[in-house]
Parts: sequence; C-alpha cells; structure tokens
Amino acid sequence: QTAVDGAKDKGVADVKAVNPVAKEAAKKAIADELAKKEEAINGRTDLTDEEKAAAKKDAQDKAKAATDAINAQPDNAETPEKAAEAQTAVDTAKKTGVDEVSAVNPVAAKKPEAKKAVDDALKAKVAAIDAREDLTPAEKQTAKDKAAEEAKKAKEAIDAATTDAAVDTAKTAGTGEIAKVNPVAKTKAKDEIAKELAKKEEAIDARTDLTDAEKAKAKEDAKAKAKEATDSINAQPDNAETPEKAAEAQTAVDGAKDKGVADVKAV
Repeated sequence: QTAVDGAKDKGVADVKAVNPVAKEAAKKAIADELAKKEEAINGRTDLTDEEKAAAKKDAQDKAKAATDAINAQPDNAETPEKAAEAQTAVDTAKKTGVDEVSAVNPVAAKKPEAKKAVDDALKAKVAAIDAREDLTPAEKQTAKDKAAEEAKKAKEAIDAATTDAAVDTAKTAGTGEIAKVNPVAKTKAKDEIAKELAKKEEAIDARTDLTDAEKAKAKEDAKAKAKEATDSINAQPDNAETPEKAAEAQTAVDGAKDKGVADVKAV
C-alpha cells in the first residue's frame, strides 16, 4: 500500500508540475511583424539599398532581442505561479518586440541630400545668370531653362538610383551639367552693330553732295562691314562648357562688335 500511495503522490506531483508556457505564438507574432516591416522597407523607393539594409538590420536586431527574451523563459514551469510569471515575461517580450519592430521607420538621407546639392547648384547658376547685365532677357531665359532641364534630369536619375554610389554618380553628373551652362552674350552686340548701321545709312541718305549711285555704294560698304562683324559674332557659341571658354567666346564677340561698330562708323 505504501508503494501505491507513493506512486499516486508522485503521479499527482508530476501532473501538478506540468505548467506549459506558451512561447511559439509570441515568437510567430514577432516574426510576422518583422516580415511585414522588411517588405515595407523593400518597397521604399526613397531609400538606397544601403539605407534599406541598415533599417532591416535594425528591425532584425530588435526582433532577435525579443525572441531571445522569449526563448530565455522555460517551456514549462513547476507551479502555476511560476508558469504565470514566465508567461507574463513572454507576453511582455512579444509586445516589446512587435512594437519596436513596427516603430522602425528609416528617414531617407542620401537621395534628399543629393537632390539638395543639385537644387543648390541650380540656384547659384540662376543667380549668376540673372546678375549678367550683358545678356538680354531672352538669352537669360534660354540659359536658365537649360540649367533647370539639367537639374530635372539629375533629380530623376537620383530618384531612379538604387545604391549610394549610383546616387553620388547622378548628383555629380547633374551638378557637372549645370556648371556647363555658361551663356555668351551676343544679341546686344549684334544690336549695337545694327544701330550703328541704321545711323550710318541715315547719315549717307542725308548727304546732298552724293549721287544716288554713290549713296548706294557707301551703304553697301557699310552693310558689308556690319555683316562681317555680325557673322563673326554668330560664329561664336551661344553657350560654353566652362567659364573660361565662355570668357574667351565673349571676348571674341565683344571684339567683333567693337570692330564692326568702328568699321561702319568709318564709312
């Protein structure tokens, strides 16, 4: 009988000692939240691959910390009290894990910084163009439109880039193209020659000591000199790729204008 009672008591004690702790559902909740977060991060086009990788690692680290905390709890406790204590720890770790993983919301830095650099380059270029008194409003607008178009293309390339290196490449290319906008002022130079020619023709027409044939010949001479100077100006580019080349072209334009005005005046 003693043996029976002993076995019974042991059986009762063994049964009482079975107090499972629910851990798998808690770990699954964290894993599900992590999968959802990784998918959301992967879908972000404003982030580079490197930014995505850093954010996913952050989420994974938080999920692992919570899962490790759950795993640290026993699968079974000797008493209902200990089981309840362990279950509370598991549930707390699950909530913390889910909340922390959910809170991972990376701020895009690389692409906005690159686009700002392009915007800054465009702003500086527009200011430089606007400060030029030798350019006509139309010449200024053409140059500003060209710079704005390059900025737009650069920002589109930055948006399309997936890696930090590709963003840097697009930014460098874009700011480089904006730097290549260096307009050469030609319209005012040509206008000055045209004005001098009109003045000369008027003066010739007013000469009573000249025959019509002499007037016609003098006007042809003035026109030829004006055309030669204007052709020289037109031969220069409207835009140069560097400020140095633009200065060189501008010097040629101004030289042709001065010579044209002087030659026409000398007729």
